[in-house]
Amino acid sequence: MSIDTVEPAMAQVVKTYAAGVAFEGIAAGRDGTLYLAANTGLDFTRSAYYHDANGQIIARRTDGSERVLFTTPTGSTAGVIVAAPDGTIFMTSNGDQPGIWRLSPGADAVKIATLPSGAWPNGLDFGPDGMLYTADSNLAQIWRINPATGKTEVALRDKRLAARPVVALAPGANGVRFAGQDMIVTVSDSTEVLKYPLGTDGRFGAPALIARGIPGDDFAIGMDGALFVTTHPYDTVVKIAPDGRRTIIAGSRQNIIGATAAAFGTGPQDGDILYVVTDGGAFTKGDTAQGQLVALRPYGRAK
Repeated sequence: MSIDTVEPAMAQVVKTYAAGVAFEGIAAGRDGTLYLAANTGLDFTRSAYYHDANGQIIARRTDGSERVLFTTPTGSTAGVIVAAPDGTIFMTSNGDQPGIWRLSPGADAVKIATLPSGAWPNGLDFGPDGMLYTADSNLAQIWRINPATGKTEVALRDKRLAARPVVALAPGANGVRFAGQDMIVTVSDSTEVLKYPLGTDGRFGAPALIARGIPGDDFAIGMDGALFVTTHPYDTVVKIAPDGRRTIIAGSRQNIIGATAAAFGTGPQDGDILYVVTDGGAFTKGDTAQGQLVALRPYGRAK
């Protein structure tokens, strides 16, 4: 991993969950509710690691109370979550029938898009055009999904989004976030962070390299435009400043073990808090690993 400095942020474990609970995604609603994507039954010793898994969307309110909003069918994971302004939740899901789920307030969850076998929808975000975009970690492409109808198309294919054939140690394209018209994508195996401009015609331009040497999973964008990248099995959160400076802001001492996703709070009390979810080290600990929700203050130094 290519890093310039280490500057630990103030950190607090918000909650440690039961053995076997592994988190994959997190999003914050406008009312401050945190939505967590949790999985049980994962088996990383097999290629179809999701075969016996169940995913859940957990809503955690500002008072700390939690409830399960939705449980996936067995064999489907809970992936990355985004929350629309009206409270509708969208989530990627991997499995034998990978796709996108929609959970509207007061309604049952609906699978609005089913992707072809072999697809691996991972990161997810809204584009400036109101469409959903998900990175395919297996097919080296970006899918565009209409959130109302579920209509799906390939928005971008690029070999730079691919993992290396045969010898890959990590997924290809992984996290996706938009900053204005720019789509930012982490490519885990190549350790690149790329930026693609989205034109008014719906086409993406050539990528620009933001950083190399960061094996990124998901990430959040800070108030100053910095990227806060989770590195999953590398047990760190890395800040990429607007000037390109790379800093490890959290690691195992801050309980970052298997960090998969991050999101900033949306309330007046936690707008500067970066919430990070982990799988507790599921790759090595299996079903004894305990996922956690950790709160970091990346704009304040640890004492």
